[in-house]
Amino acid sequence: SCYSIGPYGYQWSFANGTPATSIDSLPGNVSFSVPGTHAIQLIVTDSSCMQSDTTNNSVIVVPLPATGIANDTTICSGATIALGGVAVAGVTYQWSPATGLNDPAIANPVATLNYIGTANDTTYTYYLNISQGANCSKLDSVKIIVKRSPVVTVDPVSSQICLGTAILLTANGADAYAWTPAATLNSSTSSAVVATPSATATYTVTGSLANGCTDEQPVTVT
Repeated sequence: SCYSIGPYGYQWSFANGTPATSIDSLPGNVSFSVPGTHAIQLIVTDSSCMQSDTTNNSVIVVPLPATGIANDTTICSGATIALGGVAVAGVTYQWSPATGLNDPAIANPVATLNYIGTANDTTYTYYLNISQGANCSKLDSVKIIVKRSPVVTVDPVSSQICLGTAILLTANGADAYAWTPAATLNSSTSSAVVATPSATATYTVTGSLANGCTDEQPVTVT
């Protein structure tokens, strides 16, 4: 018979785990890199009586959910872009920061982003945390570079002229311009054009910057 108890010894075994074994009563975190069912065994030994007891259990490891996130990309200011992918049942999604997103808690939010500041571009970085049950999560990120877009204005914004006369229309705010329709204009690519419409006409000027971003502005001559 045994007249005293302890001290106790502990021997943990974690199949396919890291660490694979432990002699601590509380072994701490154990990670498993392979999905599946993994055996866990604990043997507790009373060193005074040299008696032991064994218990066996298992842990089910599920694969990390796929993130489904867009590639890093560049857009023009004011444009919209989808950041994620198709939602997976049982997976929760959380995007941060929420700036510019229509919904930060869905798989595929749409971001509307604007150029701010004085640099050539504005960079936004979004982080996606996806989780599938307790202790099963993954973090990913996407970087969006937002280029400055022109803000095109036309002077005058609208005008009225007599039949057979002309009017000067001047666009500002961009590096290059394209006017349509061009039939009653003296030029389709100048910032300032002379319009001689025979009836009420609406012209549209599209201004572009060297970075490829554009803006357009209509003007009506009656």
